[in-house]
Amino acid sequence: MALWFPPSAQATPGADTQELTLGGEPMALTEHLRVLKQAPDATAPFSAVLQQDGWQPATVENRNSSWVASTVWLTGSVRNPSDRPVTRWIVVSPWRIDDVQLYLMTPEGTQVMAHQLAGLGRLESPPGRQFVESVFPVTIAAGETVRLLVRLQDETVPTSFVTAWPPEAYLRHLNAQILREAVTVAVALTLLVVLVLTADWQLVLVAGWLAAAVGFEITYQGQLLLHFVPGLADWIIPIFSGLGSLGYLLFTVSAWVLNGLDRRSVWARIAGGGNLVALISAAAVVFPACQIIARQVIGVMGLVILTTWLIASWRTPLADVPQAKVIRWLFNLFGASMLLYVITSRGGPLGQALRSAQDYIRFDVLTILCVTLVYLRVRHQTQENDRRRIKFLAFHDALTGLPNRVRGLSQLSQAVAAGLRQNSPVSVLYLDMDKFKHVNDTHGHPIGDALLKGVAARLSDCVAAFGTVCRLSGDEFMVVLPGVGQPEQVARHCQALLSELSTPFRLADRQLHTSFSIGVATSPDDGLDGETLMRHADIALFEAKKSGENRFCRFEQQMNTRVIDHAQTRAALHQALEQGEFELHYQPQIDLRTRRVTGLEALIRWNRPGRGLTLPGEFIAVAEESGLIVPIGRWVLREACRQASLWRADGWHDMTVAVNVSAVQFRSGHLTQDVAEALADSGLAPGGLELELTESVLVGHTDEALRTLGQLKALGTPLALDDFGTGYCGLSYLRRFNVDTVKIDRSFIVNAEHDAEDRAIVQAVVQLAHNLKLRTVAEGVETSDVAWLLAAAGCDRIQGYQVARPMPAKDVVRWLTAWKTSTSAQQTPTHALDAGLQRGV
Repeated sequence: MALWFPPSAQATPGADTQELTLGGEPMALTEHLRVLKQAPDATAPFSAVLQQDGWQPATVENRNSSWVASTVWLTGSVRNPSDRPVTRWIVVSPWRIDDVQLYLMTPEGTQVMAHQLAGLGRLESPPGRQFVESVFPVTIAAGETVRLLVRLQDETVPTSFVTAWPPEAYLRHLNAQILREAVTVAVALTLLVVLVLTADWQLVLVAGWLAAAVGFEITYQGQLLLHFVPGLADWIIPIFSGLGSLGYLLFTVSAWVLNGLDRRSVWARIAGGGNLVALISAAAVVFPACQIIARQVIGVMGLVILTTWLIASWRTPLADVPQAKVIRWLFNLFGASMLLYVITSRGGPLGQALRSAQDYIRFDVLTILCVTLVYLRVRHQTQENDRRRIKFLAFHDALTGLPNRVRGLSQLSQAVAAGLRQNSPVSVLYLDMDKFKHVNDTHGHPIGDALLKGVAARLSDCVAAFGTVCRLSGDEFMVVLPGVGQPEQVARHCQALLSELSTPFRLADRQLHTSFSIGVATSPDDGLDGETLMRHADIALFEAKKSGENRFCRFEQQMNTRVIDHAQTRAALHQALEQGEFELHYQPQIDLRTRRVTGLEALIRWNRPGRGLTLPGEFIAVAEESGLIVPIGRWVLREACRQASLWRADGWHDMTVAVNVSAVQFRSGHLTQDVAEALADSGLAPGGLELELTESVLVGHTDEALRTLGQLKALGTPLALDDFGTGYCGLSYLRRFNVDTVKIDRSFIVNAEHDAEDRAIVQAVVQLAHNLKLRTVAEGVETSDVAWLLAAAGCDRIQGYQVARPMPAKDVVRWLTAWKTSTSAQQTPTHALDAGLQRGV
């Protein structure tokens, strides 16, 4: 509601008249007004105020450059230069002035506009629209000049501004400002959530600082909060004073903590003292009589705190913290921007010059600082997690999470050392899954991995109360049992583990049954350190696997001797080929009907340094295990072919040499090429070389075996099935593999003279072979009676000590000559064998 007074009240203190701008932009009126300050208890009417002395230009210095307890008057003339009426909203800021009133003096009289209370500005048009700032609608007629008289009344009147706004422009400005403040709050809330969710107390501290800073921002100058909660207007000064002081405190703590500065330094003491005084002053703002001095003290303490930080940052070296330089410079930038903010809030020429700059950089710098801190902390946490993960993987198995070999050895060594001090035994159990490769080949590696995880979980549950478990490699685990040493204790634990692990594992849609072999070594009997115990447990595991599945075996000292000998043999084999330590001995084969020598079997011998002539049984298994059997077998082929070619050149035209082929050599993929090269290099006809294959070579890899056998037959090389009857070869294999000769194993020949069952087996094999049109050779013939039985059974050829022992190549020709001389067509086969043995050996 407006009141009118007669025109006689329009005296003027002599101010310049401003012409309204007619565009859509706001017009700042303050600098062209005049100002008068009065004590709050002054009661002169507005007309008398204009007549008083003391009016001054409304410069920054005169217009409340510092807080004062007074009533402030502002006045000035405004002219409408256009030919039509112009409406402007006269907006008085800041909004927190307690009581604002506008007097509009026109040629018709003086209009007294309604009071506008702090944070409760209201216009009749648009109806019910509420404003935070004091807004007065003014319409000026065409060509008319009016005088504005503004009264500002409060306990403390801050530096004020009067602006003439086009209504639409002010509404757009107000909506944009509220939106900008809402975005600021939303960004701040997002940052707060992110900072808190890091669960890092340092970043939670920064979150509190951010909350205080944004709270101060929206209560000191913003309109968003009072736009929705106008009832806070009476408490707004204590609120923003408290938030400002709290912001200084949290800034100080965050700056010192995150930058690793010394909290006992003189700079920390100065900043701490400034914060203490600022907090006490913020509490005093609640009392109206103390507001002026309290707010002044808070401002001064802000200058002290921020200046102290900048000096401390300059004088203190960088701490050894991640990204220390980046964090230091961001804090410096924020400290400098806050320093500008405090200066501008104090007013004065410098504050006026810097006001525009601080509006843009203060919150933005804090936002950038928070985002950077979160990024750096997350990156540091990621790096720390990576380091912890790498450290974990260095001592743990990635698949099962169990300690790995390195960690397991460390735990075992500690347990052994403690056991030796306490005179207590420690048992080490090596566990290996039987036929784990079959699981991977049949069900796939994902199921195999799941099975290993299940095994690890069961083992951990079984020994969690009294031991430790680690995964050594593949399907091999180690269990350490402190305090367990007696044989019955070890047996009980091993049986319990075997029983638990034999329970089927339910994986996906299938059920898997497993069995394990266990090797055991116990300190102090089997070793006084972890490495020795692990080595001995591994040896015992090897023995357990040899004796069958689902068994355990304790270490014994003779096992170590065998292992050492095995390792020495393997190492010596590597040098044997290079140094020419191998040689071939040959054992003749005799045709029982013609009594002629039909061929010789090449048998390898090793002139091992320090041990003399070594038979194949002592090193062939090691050669096969190490893969050295392939180059050794290649050498045997070449040497046997070379020697047979020489014998044929010397007149023994029908001489055939038989060479044993290892299963490893047969499956190497190079056998056909090796045979072809040996024949080509020696000039031996393919029929002069017979290859002897054991049943184990042929069974289990049928397609591959048939392909290789076909290639060998294509070369023209005869094939013999060695050790027939001792393996798993069925009768169907004799037809499918297209062999030429069947060699009856010596285990059936040795006792054929006295064992009716062995004689029956020999007769059956001979009859079967003849029916399939295959030759038969009996191995291990050591007496003339056995030779007679074989002849009676229809066996084609014999080989054994009754004919001749294996001999070096240099003795073969002499023996062949002696055999040929000692035999005649009239002699019976047995007499011929006896004569040949007497003259040839």
